[in-house]
Amino acid sequence: LTLVHQARAKAVNLLRGRLSVSEQGKSTGIIAMSITGPSKARIRAILNAIGETYLLQNIKRMSAEAENSLDFLDEQLPEIKEKLNGAEEKLNAYRLKSESVDLSLETQSVLERLVAIEGKINELKIKESEISARFTREHPAYRTLIQQRGSLNQEKEQLNSQIKALPETQQEVLRLMRDVEVNQEIYVGLLNKVQELRIMKAGTVGSVRIIDKALVQPEPVKPKKPLVAILAAMLGGMGAVGYVLVKAAFNRGIESPEQLEEQGISVYASIPLSEHQQKVDRLEALKRRRHKKNKEPIPLLALSDPNDLAIEALRSLRTSLHFAMMEASNKVLMVSGPSPGVGKSFVTANLAAVLAQTGQNVV
Repeated sequence: LTLVHQARAKAVNLLRGRLSVSEQGKSTGIIAMSITGPSKARIRAILNAIGETYLLQNIKRMSAEAENSLDFLDEQLPEIKEKLNGAEEKLNAYRLKSESVDLSLETQSVLERLVAIEGKINELKIKESEISARFTREHPAYRTLIQQRGSLNQEKEQLNSQIKALPETQQEVLRLMRDVEVNQEIYVGLLNKVQELRIMKAGTVGSVRIIDKALVQPEPVKPKKPLVAILAAMLGGMGAVGYVLVKAAFNRGIESPEQLEEQGISVYASIPLSEHQQKVDRLEALKRRRHKKNKEPIPLLALSDPNDLAIEALRSLRTSLHFAMMEASNKVLMVSGPSPGVGKSFVTANLAAVLAQTGQNVV
């Protein structure tokens, strides 16, 4: 077992390159994942881990709103509790100082309305903290909330104007009792809200379901040997054809006697390829491989088949050379070629045999 450390980004990129995610059908919401690799157990573990992680992230995303609201309420509860205790202490102190002051029915009705409005305003503040995390102030839901809070503040101002007309003692008692009841109602409301959010968070169910666990194909999916062999053969053939075409394009030689004549070079004969000589060469090469005899001479075509077209062309060459070399200072003839295997030895040997048949001395 070899353990190799890889950078996080590199490991993620390697996994993402092998992972394939696609939706099954149109608008079905069913997602299929597949991955390839050399280890069946590792593939199964990776796919199951990805599915579980996706499910957990979906649940966390669904419960994120409740969690944010809980954080906000947990910060507000101690502050509201402190305000409630302070308001109760002030009310008790004032009642002891004023020897118990009772409110009239009208003042009690104003108090109840004022407490109800204060409670609604605080509820709207909590809703605003939740909505602000999702929408901007220009959103219709946010603007509706601001309008509702504005109308409640106007109603509160009207009640405050009525309170100012009361006696000073009634105003003070009303103000203290309002602070107590408002803070108490807010505190109880926040406690209820916290319990609701905790229940909601605990019972959060994601919108994702894992239908099937990871399954591994029993047979390997890669490499596809028949396809690889076919593609290799096709590419090899195309590459060979391309190589031949490119080589022919860059190495254009002499393809016909007319091209030499266009360059001002005299052409005395054109010797065709002898099929009989090719057969003889193949048979001699086979014999040498079998019997390992390398010193047996190869029979000349001019002797074994004097009527071959190549020999007739050599006789025409002999006649052309005879007239071309009549005024030459010597009788030296050199046979050469641009590359090995073009027929220099064949022409030299068989031309010498043709010349010897006419009684000429050849050295």
